Amino acid sequence: MPPALRAETRRYPGGGSAAGANRLPGHRCYPWAEAHIAAQNDRRIRSFVQRYGEALGNGDLTVIVESWGVPSLVVSDRGLQPVERSAQVEALFRSAIAEHRKRKLVTTRPEVEGLERLAERVYSVDVRWTNLDGDGIERASERWRYVLRAAPDEAPRIYVAIMKAGGER
Repeated sequence: MPPALRAETRRYPGGGSAAGANRLPGHRCYPWAEAHIAAQNDRRIRSFVQRYGEALGNGDLTVIVESWGVPSLVVSDRGLQPVERSAQVEALFRSAIAEHRKRKLVTTRPEVEGLERLAERVYSVDVRWTNLDGDGIERASERWRYVLRAAPDEAPRIYVAIMKAGGER
C-alpha cells in the first residue's frame, strides 16, 4: 500500500481511523473514497426523485409502483395509511392521478430541499412538489419527506412518506 494511503488507515483504540474515530472496529476509512461514494449516492437519490416525479407527471403507474417498497407507510393530516401490497400503491396513485387531471394539473416537478443519510442504506429526502397546468403555470404545491432505502445493488425505494406543512396551495 502506498505510504500516503497507509496513513489514512491507521488504527486507533476502539476502532476507527485518523479520519473518524466513530467508525466500526476494523473499518478502513479512506476519506476521499467516502466523500466520492456519498456524492454518488446523493446523485443516485436525486435521480430517483426526478424519475419518480416524471412518472407522477406522466401517470406511469408501473414506475410509481416500482418506486415503493412494501410494507410502507403514508402519514398525512388525513391519517396513517399502511401500504402492505403493491396493488395498494397502484390504487392510491391511480386515484391521485385522476384527481390531478380533474383539477387540470398535467405535470409535477420535484425540488429536493433536503437530503440526509440516516444510515448506510437509509436516506431522508425532503421534496417540494410543484403541480403545473397545461400552460406550465404552478397551480398547486406540497411538501413531503420520504424515507428511502437504497442498497448498492438495488434501486432506491420509498418506505415512509410524510406530508409536511407549508407549500400547500
